[in-house]
Amino acid sequence: MGIFRNLTDFFHKVLRFIALILILCMLILIIKWRYDALYIESTTRSNASFSIFDEVKKIKNDLIATKNGEPIESPIPVVVDDKKDMVTVNISENESVESIANSLLEKDLIKDVEAFKVMVNDMGLYNSFVSGTYSFKKDTKVLDTLMQLTNSTYREYDFEIVEGENYQVVGKKLLNIGAIKSEEAFEQQCKSLGVENSFKPGKYTIATPSKVVRIIEKLTGQTLEPK
Repeated sequence: MGIFRNLTDFFHKVLRFIALILILCMLILIIKWRYDALYIESTTRSNASFSIFDEVKKIKNDLIATKNGEPIESPIPVVVDDKKDMVTVNISENESVESIANSLLEKDLIKDVEAFKVMVNDMGLYNSFVSGTYSFKKDTKVLDTLMQLTNSTYREYDFEIVEGENYQVVGKKLLNIGAIKSEEAFEQQCKSLGVENSFKPGKYTIATPSKVVRIIEKLTGQTLEPK
């Protein structure tokens, strides 16, 4: 009985020792995996992953390389297929903004149909959508999505109005920086809105594309057209 008890105690000690070694090995493996994963994230621009199974393969290759006297290579990332993060949007000829907005909502590219329609209106892009098939990353910003669907380019301009400048001077300056396309159309809209001499002096940031009335509202501090 004494011998049997001693053997049992011995095997228990061996098993505890083996379990301890396995736990230590797992901890070392996890620490090394996280280190290599962080290394990949800091050196790889594209989407990439490096799983713990990739770490096991790397350790195996490192052991073989060490045995053969070969240099140990840096961890190689497994590039994630970007197609999994892409969504496709189809726009038909003369499709309504409402329909386009609903399609974008279904694809989770926008969160609010009405807010999207307001953006389209403020930018004067209601009739600018180009029919076709588009691919977007799921995390594409709403503004970037709209620019691509309308083949537009978002720009910002620094602009300043000096005390006493009227609609004609302001129109010329806006045309010169590229914020409007027609000086005459700008002047005509100012007249129809009755704001020829309502422009407030100061420094502004003008964003385009934009409806001309929205630019006038910004520069006069008035609400001239309901959104």
